[in-house]
Amino acid sequence: MGLKIEKGKKQKPIKAVVFGPEGCGKSTMGAAMPSPLMIDTEDGTGYIDCSRVSATNWADFSAATMELGRDQHGHKTIVFDTIDAAERMLADYVAEKHQKESIESFAYGKGWLMLAESFSKFLKACDQIAEHANVLLICHSTVKTFSPTEDAGG
Repeated sequence: MGLKIEKGKKQKPIKAVVFGPEGCGKSTMGAAMPSPLMIDTEDGTGYIDCSRVSATNWADFSAATMELGRDQHGHKTIVFDTIDAAERMLADYVAEKHQKESIESFAYGKGWLMLAESFSKFLKACDQIAEHANVLLICHSTVKTFSPTEDAGG
């Protein structure tokens, strides 16, 4: 068996996850990538001069991702900003689709399993995008919880 040894760099798109606290420059870094298209899920790119697609629900987010798997519209980098918001949109979508109050309303974690299956499809679509363009997933490193009783002074 003869080894076919190759030498040198192989040019191919990158896939990366960037996470950090709010306001540290993750979106700005994404916008500095080669020919970026920002998939904006939190309306956080308004201060950046960039090409963007707004996705305010899972249907829009998923449709944009699938289309970009077929055609990057001339962009060399697709930046999903943020994956945190996309996951929340997916949780809402799964619950609504099955007429549940929330993702927690399913028995035995079934809602989370459905979420994982759908999110896996998103990641496979990212693999398709990465055949032709860089893929950058932006997410926050801290999750803030909100309690209405704390906010109301209770």
